[in-house]
Amino acid sequence: MTSENLSTSKTIFFKNKWLIGGILIYFASLAILFQSDKYSAVEAVFALVIIGFFFSGVAWLATKWAKPLEFSINPTAKEMIYVIGYVGFVFFYLIFGVSLIDSLLPKSWLASEQFVFVFKIIKKLLAFVIIPYFLFKNLFNYSAKDFGFCREVLTEFFKSHLPVVIAVSVFMLLLQYFIGNGAKPIRNGEFSTQQLLIALPLCFIVLFFEVGLVEEFFYRVFLQSRFAAFFKSEVAGIVIVGLIFAVSHAPGMIFRQAGNVDGLGTAPHAWEAITYTVAVISLISIMFGIVWIRTRNLLVLMVIHAMTDLLPNLTEFIKIWKI
Repeated sequence: MTSENLSTSKTIFFKNKWLIGGILIYFASLAILFQSDKYSAVEAVFALVIIGFFFSGVAWLATKWAKPLEFSINPTAKEMIYVIGYVGFVFFYLIFGVSLIDSLLPKSWLASEQFVFVFKIIKKLLAFVIIPYFLFKNLFNYSAKDFGFCREVLTEFFKSHLPVVIAVSVFMLLLQYFIGNGAKPIRNGEFSTQQLLIALPLCFIVLFFEVGLVEEFFYRVFLQSRFAAFFKSEVAGIVIVGLIFAVSHAPGMIFRQAGNVDGLGTAPHAWEAITYTVAVISLISIMFGIVWIRTRNLLVLMVIHAMTDLLPNLTEFIKIWKI
């Protein structure tokens, strides 16, 4: 590419309406979030620089020589209506469905933390992977490969895709260990070496499916691929799915005390949870989105996402399973 063409492509990129819209929504959310005493400007700058720029930059550089896998996604307007409808169903499930399903179960079952833990994963797999996979596969004649399930994901994983897995995973583990709120008990030495040696691999395996498969299949393979193809813009796919990915984490913070891990407390206001997810969690989605468009490898995303959530979730895992 000549310097003139490179300059032109950069100009087009920074004039991209999806990029501009995403930036405006980000800063609007940040301005609203600053009204809360639970979030500071220092945290915002840190999140933007480290998560938004550093990790996205690492993802981009580490995939410089990556060979993206090939599969065909060319959604029609009818398919996109189904996609939007399913996103609506997922939000309904996250806001009302989780508690509704739990209310139908015997209280003795819900008294077991281990049952709740396993049942939560089953519900996620159904809502975010199994139902959309079979629904859209049958309705629109997709193959398993079109959903990221093929032999090449494994072979290329150990070739041109391995650098991004190692680079992002190592930096993310270091960040979570030294700075993350979820890793405080580990830093404080609350667990023995034996506990950590047992819990770390087991927790990783669980997260490999719970967040790796569940979230990366749904948000990147299922949603981002379709939005990017329909609007003929990878930036559109990253921005739209970044917002969906972010806001879909808000119900857990509002209704199920997930805000504790992020420092928002047990019961943040809805506006705090929503603006926080857009201002912070959407940034990590950008990184995952970049890895996806550069590799098209679901396995890569599953490993990186499991590593990202490993230390923040380790304490709860050890306590629930009494390791």
